[in-house]
Amino acid sequence: MTNKMPVNDYYYDNIKFILIFIVVLGHYCEKYYQSTLLNSMNVFIYSYHMPLFIFLSGYFSKNIQTQRIHEIKYLLVPYVIIQLLYFVILYITNPDYKWSIMLPIGADWYLLGLFVWRLIAPYFRQMKYPLVYSVLIGLIIGMFPEFNQLFNYQRIFAYLPFFVLGYNFSSDYKEKLLIRKANIYPFIFVFIFMLFIVFAYFRPDFIATLKSIQVPLYPYNGLLIDKIFQLLGRSFFYFLSVALSFMFMQMIPIKKTIYSEAGKNTLYVFLFHMFIIYFLVSIFPYKPLITELIAFPLSMIITLILSNNYIVNILELIIYPWKIKEKFYLRINKLN
Repeated sequence: MTNKMPVNDYYYDNIKFILIFIVVLGHYCEKYYQSTLLNSMNVFIYSYHMPLFIFLSGYFSKNIQTQRIHEIKYLLVPYVIIQLLYFVILYITNPDYKWSIMLPIGADWYLLGLFVWRLIAPYFRQMKYPLVYSVLIGLIIGMFPEFNQLFNYQRIFAYLPFFVLGYNFSSDYKEKLLIRKANIYPFIFVFIFMLFIVFAYFRPDFIATLKSIQVPLYPYNGLLIDKIFQLLGRSFFYFLSVALSFMFMQMIPIKKTIYSEAGKNTLYVFLFHMFIIYFLVSIFPYKPLITELIAFPLSMIITLILSNNYIVNILELIIYPWKIKEKFYLRINKLN
């Protein structure tokens, strides 16, 4: 199997676009936690969206053995630039904000995570049971709170199993994972989503428990027995994420759609959407019903704007400043 993404893999573009829309929607819901509906949607979204994104990132990273310098240039440099942008904005809005280059802000952690995953993934391929070892690392890392204070390694290594799973996936993921005939999984997916909403209104303690185990940002805390229960909770999160991701994949169109082209620009949506959401939340406080009604259309508008090719051409120069020179010389050559 080729290590590069197939030409015109519309399914991959489609799923990336839909996932990045869900990422934007999830962060919108997260900021308006006062809403029971949005809070339940946020907990449901966080149960599968990043694990699936990371699985696909691993699947299409099979040629990384020869890209070490490339990763520094296209991942670490943008990481520093986005960190500085966040710092400037947060400092203007809150001068007392304590900032560190070693603690990713907003969605910036993904660039650092992608760099780390691609750096170590080839070594897992040499192991007999790579997924088992990555899961053990993801579970055990929660026992060491100090990793939470350095580059968000807590979250990066907790998500590691999904990258390793994708990186070591040995066949065509569409042929292996997609079921199109007599497919009931989308209905199960929607049913589980409705259960989340029902529980949010009638058993909020259950939703709170799920939320505490599903986001592997924080280490385990409390006594040893408490940490063991949290470790078991993270194990359940892994199982739930795989199950929901599998069902979600069944609902994505395989053929070209009106949003397939925008699916190629999801990195820019991921890196810059939080700037817009931070701004919107600061000027528009929670308003019952209104905030819920605009959640989907507003998230879609943000996604479409940031994935537009004209906007991407501008954002590209922000995170890859050396391309300013490249485009300048390209334009000069065209004029000549």
